[in-house]
Amino acid sequence: MENPSEFADYIVYLGENGPSFKASPTEAPAYALTFCIFGKKRFAEETATALQCLKFDYFGHDQVIFDHRDVLKREGDFRDVPESSRKGFLDAMVGILERSDMSVIEVVVRKDRLSREGEASKDVRAFAMREGLRRLYAFTRAKGQADRTWHVICESHGTAEDKRFLAAAQGVCDGENADGCRYPFELTMCPKTFNSAGLQYADLTAHSIGFEVLEPEAKSRSGSILRRKLWRDGAESGEEMPQEVIALPN
Repeated sequence: MENPSEFADYIVYLGENGPSFKASPTEAPAYALTFCIFGKKRFAEETATALQCLKFDYFGHDQVIFDHRDVLKREGDFRDVPESSRKGFLDAMVGILERSDMSVIEVVVRKDRLSREGEASKDVRAFAMREGLRRLYAFTRAKGQADRTWHVICESHGTAEDKRFLAAAQGVCDGENADGCRYPFELTMCPKTFNSAGLQYADLTAHSIGFEVLEPEAKSRSGSILRRKLWRDGAESGEEMPQEVIALPN
C-alpha cells in the first residue's frame, strides 16, 4: 500500500571515522563520513532487531553500544567477550551487516593528499557533510521522494561543534548547494548514550570504509560487503572502491 505520509520511507544515519579538524594529516590522514540509508519498515522489523538479538546472545542485555574502537581494542563491554567466543561474535556481527538492507553514501577526505598548504586545517567535517547531502539529494530523486521530509540522524559530539555542524548543514539544506534548491532534510543530533541501532551500524561502516581507502590492499570482510552497498548516482556501485575527495573548495 502506498505510504501517504509526508515523511520519506527511508531513515538516514551518519557515521564518522577519524578526527575531522585540528589534527594534522600525519596524525589523522583521512576523515570518512558515511550516510547509511535504511527503508524504515525493514529497519524496524529486521535490521534493528538483528543487532538487539546479537547483544542478547553475547552480553545478555541490549544496553551495549557497538563502537568500532571498543570492538577492535576490546575495551568497554567488549572486554568481557571471552577469547573462545570472539570469533563467533565477530562472524555474527559481520553477518548482520551483510544481511542489512542498506544503501551507503560515503565521503572520504584524504587529508594527507590535500593540494594546498593549510588546507588540512579546514573543517573537513562541514565540507564532507555538504558533499554527502548533495549525493543524498540525488538518492531522494532516484527514489521519487524528493518532495518528502527525510530525517538524518547524527551523533552528537559536544555543544560547540554540534552548533557549527548544524549551521553548515542548514545552510546547505536552505539552498547553499550545487543544485540551487532547498533539500528536504531535517537533522537531529543524538548522543551516543541513546544507544541508537542506526548510529551503531553507521559507526561500523565509517570505520570499514575509512580503512579500505587508507589500506586498499588489506581486504576485510566488512569492506567487501560494504562495497556492494555503496550507492553511485542512481545505482548500487557493485565492487567499486570508495571514492576519495582529495581537495577542498575555497
